[in-house]
Amino acid sequence: MLEQTGVKQIFGLIGDSLNPIADALRRSNIEWVGVRHKEGAALAAAGQAKLTGQLAVFAGTTGPGSTHLVAGLYEANRDHAPVLALSGDMPRKMQGIDFFQTTQPDLLFRDVSLYTEAITSPEQAPGVFHQAIATVYAGRGVAHLTLPQDVIAARADGELSSVATLKPRPEFAASDEDIAKITRRIDHADSVVIMCGGGCHGAADLLRTLSDRLKAPLIHSVKGKDIMPYDDPRWMGGIGMIGTRAVYNAIMGCDLLLMVGADYPYSNFLPSKGTVIQIDERPQVLGRRAPTVLGVTGSARPTLKLLLDEVAAKTNTHFWGRVTQERQKWEEMLDEQANIARSEDRIHPQVVARAVSDLAKPDAIFVFDTGVGLPPFREGIEFPNPDFAALASACGGHGFTAQQPGELKAALAEAFAIDGPAIVDAVVAANELPNLPHIDLDMIGHFAVAKIKEAVLAVTGR
Repeated sequence: MLEQTGVKQIFGLIGDSLNPIADALRRSNIEWVGVRHKEGAALAAAGQAKLTGQLAVFAGTTGPGSTHLVAGLYEANRDHAPVLALSGDMPRKMQGIDFFQTTQPDLLFRDVSLYTEAITSPEQAPGVFHQAIATVYAGRGVAHLTLPQDVIAARADGELSSVATLKPRPEFAASDEDIAKITRRIDHADSVVIMCGGGCHGAADLLRTLSDRLKAPLIHSVKGKDIMPYDDPRWMGGIGMIGTRAVYNAIMGCDLLLMVGADYPYSNFLPSKGTVIQIDERPQVLGRRAPTVLGVTGSARPTLKLLLDEVAAKTNTHFWGRVTQERQKWEEMLDEQANIARSEDRIHPQVVARAVSDLAKPDAIFVFDTGVGLPPFREGIEFPNPDFAALASACGGHGFTAQQPGELKAALAEAFAIDGPAIVDAVVAANELPNLPHIDLDMIGHFAVAKIKEAVLAVTGR
Protein backbone atom coordinates (compact mmCIF):
# COMPACT_ATOMS: atom_id res chain seq x y z
CA MET A 1 0.00 0.00 0.00
CA LEU A 2 2.81 2.45 0.85
CA GLU A 3 4.41 1.92 -2.54
CA GLN A 4 1.11 2.38 -4.36
CA THR A 5 0.47 5.68 -2.55
CA GLY A 6 3.78 7.08 -3.80
CA VAL A 7 6.12 6.52 -0.83
CA LYS A 8 9.71 6.50 -2.13
CA GLN A 9 11.71 6.20 1.12
CA ILE A 10 11.31 4.98 4.68
CA PHE A 11 13.68 6.51 7.24
CA GLY A 12 14.77 4.46 10.22
CA LEU A 13 17.29 2.48 12.23
CA ILE A 14 16.89 -1.24 11.76
CA GLY A 15 16.30 -3.59 14.70
CA ASP A 16 14.85 -7.01 15.47
CA SER A 17 11.21 -5.98 15.47
CA LEU A 18 11.58 -4.28 12.07
CA ASN A 19 13.25 -7.21 10.30
CA PRO A 20 10.04 -8.28 8.53
CA ILE A 21 9.65 -4.73 7.15
CA ALA A 22 13.26 -4.74 5.96
CA ASP A 23 12.68 -8.05 4.22
CA ALA A 24 9.58 -6.72 2.47
CA LEU A 25 11.39 -3.58 1.34
CA ARG A 26 14.01 -5.71 -0.46
CA ARG A 27 11.23 -6.79 -2.82
CA SER A 28 9.83 -3.29 -3.36
CA ASN A 29 10.92 -0.03 -4.98
CA ILE A 30 10.92 1.79 -1.63
CA GLU A 31 14.37 2.85 -0.42
CA TRP A 32 15.37 2.26 3.19
CA VAL A 33 17.28 5.33 4.41
CA GLY A 34 19.33 4.39 7.45
CA VAL A 35 20.06 6.97 10.14
CA ARG A 36 22.46 7.20 13.07
CA HIS A 37 19.74 7.92 15.63
CA LYS A 38 16.01 7.24 15.66
CA GLU A 39 15.16 10.89 16.26
CA GLY A 40 16.98 11.68 13.01
CA ALA A 41 14.57 9.40 11.14
CA ALA A 42 11.56 11.25 12.51
CA LEU A 43 13.04 14.67 11.72
CA ALA A 44 14.03 13.55 8.21
CA ALA A 45 10.51 12.34 7.45
CA ALA A 46 9.01 15.54 8.86
CA GLY A 47 11.32 17.61 6.67
CA GLN A 48 10.51 15.59 3.57
CA ALA A 49 6.78 15.91 4.21
CA LYS A 50 7.00 19.68 4.72
CA LEU A 51 9.01 20.19 1.54
CA THR A 52 6.89 17.96 -0.71
CA GLY A 53 3.43 17.97 0.85
CA GLN A 54 3.39 14.19 0.28
CA LEU A 55 3.21 11.33 2.78
CA ALA A 56 6.55 10.62 4.47
CA VAL A 57 7.24 7.49 6.53
CA PHE A 58 9.70 6.52 9.23
CA ALA A 59 10.09 3.52 11.52
CA GLY A 60 11.42 2.75 14.98
CA THR A 61 12.00 -0.48 16.85
CA THR A 62 10.70 -1.63 20.21
CA GLY A 63 11.22 0.33 23.44
CA PRO A 64 13.82 3.09 23.06
CA GLY A 65 13.59 2.67 19.28
CA SER A 66 10.11 4.14 19.48
CA THR A 67 10.42 6.53 22.42
CA HIS A 68 13.24 8.37 20.64
CA LEU A 69 10.82 9.26 17.84
CA VAL A 70 8.76 11.62 19.98
CA ALA A 71 10.67 14.87 19.30
CA GLY A 72 10.46 14.38 15.54
CA LEU A 73 6.79 13.50 15.78
CA TYR A 74 6.05 16.73 17.60
CA GLU A 75 7.99 18.60 14.91
CA ALA A 76 5.67 17.10 12.28
CA ASN A 77 2.60 17.60 14.45
CA ARG A 78 3.19 21.30 15.10
CA ASP A 79 4.01 22.00 11.45
CA HIS A 80 1.07 19.92 10.14
CA ALA A 81 3.29 17.67 8.04
CA PRO A 82 1.74 14.47 6.59
CA VAL A 83 3.79 11.80 8.35
CA LEU A 84 3.22 8.13 9.14
CA ALA A 85 5.21 6.64 12.04
CA LEU A 86 5.68 2.88 12.34
CA SER A 87 6.67 1.34 15.69
CA GLY A 88 7.92 -2.21 15.79
CA ASP A 89 6.70 -4.17 18.79
CA MET A 90 7.22 -7.48 20.55
CA PRO A 91 5.27 -10.53 19.33
CA ARG A 92 1.78 -10.60 20.80
CA LYS A 93 2.51 -13.55 23.11
CA MET A 94 5.13 -11.41 24.91
CA GLN A 95 2.86 -8.47 25.60
CA GLY A 96 1.39 -7.80 29.03
CA ILE A 97 4.04 -9.76 30.94
CA ASP A 98 6.60 -7.00 31.57
CA PHE A 99 8.86 -8.30 28.82
CA PHE A 100 12.25 -6.72 28.03
CA GLN A 101 11.99 -3.14 26.65
CA THR A 102 8.22 -3.31 26.17
CA THR A 103 6.29 -0.04 26.05
CA GLN A 104 2.79 1.00 25.06
CA PRO A 105 3.36 3.12 21.95
CA ASP A 106 -0.33 3.80 21.41
CA LEU A 107 -0.48 5.58 24.76
CA LEU A 108 2.88 7.28 24.27
CA PHE A 109 1.99 8.77 20.89
CA ARG A 110 -1.65 9.59 21.56
CA ASP A 111 -1.06 13.30 22.22
CA VAL A 112 1.05 13.82 19.13
CA SER A 113 -0.99 11.76 16.64
CA LEU A 114 -4.24 12.37 14.83
CA TYR A 115 -4.60 8.59 14.65
CA THR A 116 -2.78 5.82 16.52
CA GLU A 117 -3.62 2.15 16.42
CA ALA A 118 -2.03 -1.27 17.00
CA ILE A 119 -2.42 -3.84 14.24
CA THR A 120 -3.29 -7.09 15.98
CA SER A 121 -3.94 -9.36 13.00
CA PRO A 122 -2.75 -9.61 9.38
CA GLU A 123 -6.32 -9.26 8.13
CA GLN A 124 -6.66 -5.95 9.94
CA ALA A 125 -3.55 -4.41 8.36
CA PRO A 126 -4.88 -3.12 4.99
CA GLY A 127 -7.83 -1.33 6.55
CA VAL A 128 -5.80 0.23 9.36
CA PHE A 129 -3.05 1.41 7.01
CA HIS A 130 -5.73 2.93 4.77
CA GLN A 131 -7.34 4.72 7.72
CA ALA A 132 -3.98 6.01 8.97
CA ILE A 133 -2.94 7.47 5.61
CA ALA A 134 -6.38 8.95 4.98
CA THR A 135 -6.25 10.65 8.39
CA VAL A 136 -2.75 12.02 7.71
CA TYR A 137 -3.94 13.73 4.53
CA ALA A 138 -7.32 14.85 5.89
CA GLY A 139 -5.92 16.50 9.00
CA ARG A 140 -2.40 17.19 7.76
CA GLY A 141 -0.57 15.71 10.67
CA VAL A 142 0.80 12.52 12.19
CA ALA A 143 -0.55 8.99 12.23
CA HIS A 144 1.13 6.18 14.17
CA LEU A 145 0.85 2.42 13.88
CA THR A 146 2.19 -0.22 16.28
CA LEU A 147 3.34 -3.36 14.45
CA PRO A 148 3.92 -6.53 16.51
CA GLN A 149 6.70 -8.57 14.94
CA ASP A 150 4.64 -11.73 14.44
CA VAL A 151 1.83 -9.78 12.76
CA ILE A 152 3.97 -8.01 10.18
CA ALA A 153 5.83 -11.25 9.46
CA ALA A 154 2.54 -12.88 8.43
CA ARG A 155 0.86 -12.57 5.05
CA ALA A 156 -2.32 -10.54 4.65
CA ASP A 157 -4.78 -12.05 2.19
CA GLY A 158 -6.96 -10.00 -0.10
CA GLU A 159 -6.53 -7.06 -2.44
CA LEU A 160 -5.81 -3.53 -1.35
CA SER A 161 -8.91 -1.41 -1.73
CA SER A 162 -9.50 2.27 -2.39
CA VAL A 163 -5.80 3.15 -2.74
CA ALA A 164 -6.73 5.82 -5.29
CA THR A 165 -8.48 7.79 -2.53
CA LEU A 166 -5.24 8.24 -0.57
CA LYS A 167 -3.92 11.59 -1.76
CA PRO A 168 -3.43 15.15 -0.49
CA ARG A 169 -6.66 17.06 -0.09
CA PRO A 170 -7.44 19.35 -3.04
CA GLU A 171 -7.50 23.13 -2.88
CA PHE A 172 -10.89 24.77 -2.69
CA ALA A 173 -12.13 28.32 -3.08
CA ALA A 174 -14.08 30.40 -0.60
CA SER A 175 -17.77 30.85 -1.28
CA ASP A 176 -19.04 33.69 -3.48
CA GLU A 177 -20.78 35.15 -0.43
CA ASP A 178 -17.52 35.28 1.53
CA ILE A 179 -15.64 36.76 -1.45
CA ALA A 180 -18.22 39.54 -1.56
CA LYS A 181 -17.80 40.22 2.17
CA ILE A 182 -14.02 40.38 1.89
CA THR A 183 -14.27 42.70 -1.12
CA ARG A 184 -16.53 45.17 0.67
CA ARG A 185 -14.20 45.48 3.63
CA ILE A 186 -11.08 45.81 1.47
CA ASP A 187 -12.69 48.47 -0.73
CA HIS A 188 -13.68 50.42 2.38
CA ALA A 189 -10.16 50.36 3.92
CA ASP A 190 -7.60 53.04 3.10
CA SER A 191 -4.56 50.93 4.06
CA VAL A 192 -4.25 47.16 3.76
CA VAL A 193 -1.48 44.76 4.84
CA ILE A 194 -1.43 41.17 3.54
CA MET A 195 0.11 38.56 5.83
CA CYS A 196 1.32 35.45 3.98
CA GLY A 197 1.66 32.17 5.82
CA GLY A 198 2.70 28.69 4.75
CA GLY A 199 -0.67 28.22 3.07
CA CYS A 200 0.35 30.78 0.42
CA HIS A 201 2.99 28.59 -1.22
CA GLY A 202 2.32 28.48 -4.94
CA ALA A 203 0.43 31.79 -4.90
CA ALA A 204 3.35 34.24 -5.28
CA ASP A 205 2.15 35.75 -8.58
CA LEU A 206 -1.38 36.24 -7.25
CA LEU A 207 -0.03 37.92 -4.12
CA ARG A 208 2.12 40.27 -6.20
CA THR A 209 -0.86 41.24 -8.34
CA LEU A 210 -3.09 41.82 -5.31
CA SER A 211 -0.36 43.83 -3.58
CA ASP A 212 0.06 46.08 -6.63
CA ARG A 213 -3.68 46.62 -6.99
CA LEU A 214 -4.28 47.46 -3.33
CA LYS A 215 -0.94 49.21 -2.68
CA ALA A 216 -0.71 46.67 0.14
CA PRO A 217 2.63 45.63 1.65
CA LEU A 218 3.19 41.86 1.81
CA ILE A 219 4.56 40.44 5.08
CA HIS A 220 5.26 36.86 6.05
CA SER A 221 5.38 34.40 8.90
CA VAL A 222 8.43 32.14 9.23
CA LYS A 223 6.69 29.40 7.25
CA GLY A 224 5.95 31.85 4.45
CA LYS A 225 9.45 33.33 4.22
CA ASP A 226 10.42 31.44 1.06
CA ILE A 227 7.31 32.29 -0.96
CA MET A 228 9.11 35.01 -2.89
CA PRO A 229 12.59 36.56 -3.01
CA TYR A 230 13.73 38.69 -0.10
CA ASP A 231 14.49 41.66 -2.38
CA ASP A 232 11.04 41.85 -3.95
CA PRO A 233 9.89 45.43 -3.27
CA ARG A 234 6.49 44.21 -2.06
CA TRP A 235 8.02 41.70 0.39
CA MET A 236 8.49 43.89 3.47
CA GLY A 237 9.78 41.27 5.89
CA GLY A 238 8.80 39.00 8.73
CA ILE A 239 6.76 39.35 11.88
CA GLY A 240 7.54 38.77 15.54
CA MET A 241 10.76 38.76 17.55
CA ILE A 242 12.72 37.87 14.41
CA GLY A 243 10.71 40.30 12.28
CA THR A 244 11.28 43.92 11.35
CA ARG A 245 10.21 47.26 12.77
CA ALA A 246 8.65 48.22 9.44
CA VAL A 247 6.37 45.19 9.54
CA TYR A 248 5.37 45.71 13.17
CA ASN A 249 4.43 49.34 12.53
CA ALA A 250 2.57 48.41 9.35
CA ILE A 251 0.46 45.78 11.12
CA MET A 252 -0.38 48.05 14.03
CA GLY A 253 -1.09 51.06 11.80
CA CYS A 254 -3.12 49.61 8.92
CA ASP A 255 -6.88 49.83 8.52
CA LEU A 256 -7.16 46.18 7.56
CA LEU A 257 -4.92 43.15 8.06
CA LEU A 258 -5.65 40.31 5.61
CA MET A 259 -4.19 37.04 6.95
CA VAL A 260 -3.92 34.38 4.24
CA GLY A 261 -2.89 30.82 5.06
CA ALA A 262 -1.36 31.97 8.34
CA ASP A 263 -2.01 30.80 11.89
CA TYR A 264 0.63 32.99 13.51
CA PRO A 265 0.67 32.11 17.24
CA TYR A 266 2.18 35.22 18.87
CA SER A 267 -0.85 37.39 19.40
CA ASN A 268 1.16 40.23 20.96
CA PHE A 269 2.50 41.00 17.47
CA LEU A 270 -0.98 41.13 15.96
CA PRO A 271 -3.45 44.03 16.28
CA SER A 272 -5.69 43.90 19.34
CA LYS A 273 -8.16 46.24 17.68
CA GLY A 274 -8.96 47.27 14.16
CA THR A 275 -10.04 45.06 11.29
CA VAL A 276 -8.63 41.56 10.71
CA ILE A 277 -9.80 39.16 8.00
CA GLN A 278 -8.46 35.63 7.98
CA ILE A 279 -8.53 33.16 5.08
CA ASP A 280 -7.49 29.55 5.75
CA GLU A 281 -8.31 26.00 4.68
CA ARG A 282 -8.69 25.01 8.34
CA PRO A 283 -11.86 26.39 9.92
CA GLN A 284 -10.58 25.61 13.42
CA VAL A 285 -7.80 28.23 13.17
CA LEU A 286 -10.00 31.16 12.16
CA GLY A 287 -10.08 33.98 14.70
CA ARG A 288 -8.05 32.31 17.43
CA ARG A 289 -4.96 34.57 17.30
CA ALA A 290 -6.43 38.07 17.02
CA PRO A 291 -9.89 39.70 17.19
CA THR A 292 -11.23 38.89 13.73
CA VAL A 293 -14.21 40.47 11.99
CA LEU A 294 -14.40 37.91 9.19
CA GLY A 295 -13.12 34.34 9.00
CA VAL A 296 -13.27 32.64 5.61
CA THR A 297 -12.65 28.97 4.87
CA GLY A 298 -10.78 28.45 1.62
CA SER A 299 -7.39 27.71 0.07
CA ALA A 300 -5.15 30.66 -0.70
CA ARG A 301 -4.65 30.24 -4.43
CA PRO A 302 -8.24 29.77 -5.68
CA THR A 303 -9.58 32.29 -3.16
CA LEU A 304 -7.08 34.96 -4.21
CA LYS A 305 -8.00 34.37 -7.86
CA LEU A 306 -11.65 35.09 -7.10
CA LEU A 307 -10.76 38.09 -4.97
CA LEU A 308 -8.71 39.64 -7.78
CA ASP A 309 -11.80 39.55 -9.98
CA GLU A 310 -13.70 41.70 -7.50
CA VAL A 311 -11.56 44.18 -5.53
CA ALA A 312 -11.14 47.71 -6.79
CA ALA A 313 -7.70 49.22 -7.39
CA LYS A 314 -6.39 51.76 -4.88
CA THR A 315 -4.40 54.85 -5.86
CA ASN A 316 -3.21 56.29 -2.53
CA THR A 317 0.44 55.27 -2.05
CA HIS A 318 1.12 57.16 1.20
CA PHE A 319 0.93 54.08 3.46
CA TRP A 320 2.95 52.00 1.01
CA GLY A 321 5.63 54.66 0.80
CA ARG A 322 5.92 54.97 4.57
CA VAL A 323 6.36 51.21 5.04
CA THR A 324 8.90 51.07 2.21
CA GLN A 325 10.98 53.84 3.80
CA GLU A 326 10.98 52.08 7.17
CA ARG A 327 12.01 48.86 5.46
CA GLN A 328 14.93 50.59 3.76
CA LYS A 329 16.15 52.01 7.08
CA TRP A 330 15.94 48.59 8.73
CA GLU A 331 17.86 46.96 5.89
CA GLU A 332 20.55 49.63 6.02
CA MET A 333 21.01 48.80 9.71
CA LEU A 334 21.26 45.09 8.91
CA ASP A 335 23.78 45.77 6.14
CA GLU A 336 25.99 47.65 8.59
CA GLN A 337 25.77 44.84 11.14
CA ALA A 338 26.51 42.20 8.48
CA ASN A 339 29.60 43.99 7.16
CA ILE A 340 32.61 41.75 7.72
CA ALA A 341 34.75 44.86 8.24
CA ARG A 342 32.65 45.78 11.27
CA SER A 343 35.24 44.25 13.58
CA GLU A 344 38.86 43.21 13.17
CA ASP A 345 39.04 40.68 16.02
CA ARG A 346 35.61 39.06 16.33
CA ILE A 347 32.93 37.58 14.11
CA HIS A 348 29.41 38.88 14.60
CA PRO A 349 26.47 36.50 14.01
CA GLN A 350 24.99 38.73 11.27
CA VAL A 351 28.25 38.47 9.32
CA VAL A 352 27.99 34.67 9.31
CA ALA A 353 24.39 34.75 8.10
CA ARG A 354 25.21 37.17 5.28
CA ALA A 355 28.26 35.20 4.18
CA VAL A 356 26.29 31.93 4.07
CA SER A 357 23.53 33.63 2.09
CA ASP A 358 26.01 35.04 -0.42
CA LEU A 359 27.79 31.71 -0.97
CA ALA A 360 24.80 29.34 -1.00
CA LYS A 361 23.29 28.15 -4.27
CA PRO A 362 19.89 29.57 -5.29
CA ASP A 363 18.13 26.26 -4.54
CA ALA A 364 19.72 25.80 -1.11
CA ILE A 365 17.43 24.73 1.72
CA PHE A 366 18.00 26.40 5.10
CA VAL A 367 17.01 24.83 8.41
CA PHE A 368 17.34 26.99 11.49
CA ASP A 369 16.31 27.35 15.10
CA THR A 370 15.70 30.49 17.12
CA GLY A 371 15.96 31.50 20.74
CA VAL A 372 17.47 34.16 22.97
CA GLY A 373 19.39 33.20 26.12
CA LEU A 374 19.54 35.75 28.94
CA PRO A 375 23.07 36.58 30.17
CA PRO A 376 22.31 36.16 33.94
CA PHE A 377 21.59 32.48 33.42
CA ARG A 378 24.77 31.67 31.47
CA GLU A 379 26.50 30.30 34.56
CA GLY A 380 23.91 27.56 34.77
CA ILE A 381 23.37 26.78 31.12
CA GLU A 382 26.69 27.29 29.37
CA PHE A 383 29.07 24.42 28.85
CA PRO A 384 32.47 24.40 27.15
CA ASN A 385 31.91 23.92 23.43
CA PRO A 386 33.53 20.88 21.85
CA ASP A 387 35.77 21.21 18.82
CA PHE A 388 32.97 20.97 16.28
CA ALA A 389 35.40 20.65 13.36
CA ALA A 390 37.04 17.65 15.01
CA LEU A 391 33.59 16.24 15.84
CA ALA A 392 32.62 16.46 12.16
CA SER A 393 35.73 14.54 11.15
CA ALA A 394 35.14 11.90 13.84
CA CYS A 395 31.65 11.34 12.43
CA GLY A 396 32.91 10.87 8.89
CA GLY A 397 32.24 14.42 7.69
CA HIS A 398 34.41 17.49 7.17
CA GLY A 399 35.04 20.24 9.71
CA PHE A 400 36.23 23.81 9.40
CA THR A 401 36.82 26.54 11.98
CA ALA A 402 36.63 30.34 11.71
CA GLN A 403 37.67 32.35 14.75
CA GLN A 404 38.56 35.64 13.05
CA PRO A 405 36.67 37.61 10.37
CA GLY A 406 39.41 36.98 7.82
CA GLU A 407 38.96 33.20 8.15
CA LEU A 408 35.19 33.08 7.67
CA LYS A 409 34.63 33.20 3.91
CA ALA A 410 37.40 30.72 3.14
CA ALA A 411 36.03 28.24 5.68
CA LEU A 412 32.50 28.55 4.30
CA ALA A 413 33.67 28.26 0.69
CA GLU A 414 35.55 25.05 1.48
CA ALA A 415 32.54 23.63 3.29
CA PHE A 416 30.18 24.40 0.40
CA ALA A 417 32.60 22.73 -2.03
CA ILE A 418 32.52 19.46 -0.08
CA ASP A 419 30.48 16.59 -1.53
CA GLY A 420 28.99 15.42 1.74
CA PRO A 421 28.26 16.69 5.25
CA ALA A 422 30.36 19.50 6.70
CA ILE A 423 30.38 21.64 9.84
CA VAL A 424 31.74 25.18 10.03
CA ASP A 425 32.49 26.14 13.62
CA ALA A 426 32.11 29.93 13.45
CA VAL A 427 33.08 31.40 16.83
CA VAL A 428 30.89 34.49 17.17
CA ALA A 429 30.49 37.32 19.66
CA ALA A 430 28.48 35.78 22.49
CA ASN A 431 26.86 38.96 23.80
CA GLU A 432 25.21 40.15 20.59
CA LEU A 433 21.68 41.37 21.31
CA PRO A 434 18.89 40.70 18.81
CA ASN A 435 17.34 43.46 16.70
CA LEU A 436 13.92 43.71 18.31
CA PRO A 437 11.22 45.15 16.04
CA HIS A 438 9.32 46.52 19.02
CA ILE A 439 10.14 46.99 22.70
CA ASP A 440 7.39 47.60 25.22
CA LEU A 441 7.88 48.78 28.80
CA ASP A 442 7.82 45.27 30.26
CA MET A 443 10.48 44.13 27.81
CA ILE A 444 12.65 47.15 28.61
CA GLY A 445 12.39 46.28 32.29
CA HIS A 446 13.37 42.66 31.69
CA PHE A 447 16.38 43.61 29.58
CA ALA A 448 17.47 46.25 32.10
CA VAL A 449 17.34 43.73 34.94
CA ALA A 450 19.22 41.24 32.78
CA LYS A 451 22.03 43.69 32.05
CA ILE A 452 22.30 44.71 35.72
CA LYS A 453 22.59 41.05 36.74
CA GLU A 454 25.19 40.49 34.04
CA ALA A 455 27.26 43.42 35.35
CA VAL A 456 27.02 42.18 38.95
CA LEU A 457 28.00 38.69 37.82
CA ALA A 458 31.05 40.06 35.98
CA VAL A 459 32.26 41.88 39.13
CA THR A 460 31.37 39.40 41.87
CA GLY A 461 31.39 36.12 40.01
CA ARG A 462 28.06 35.14 41.59
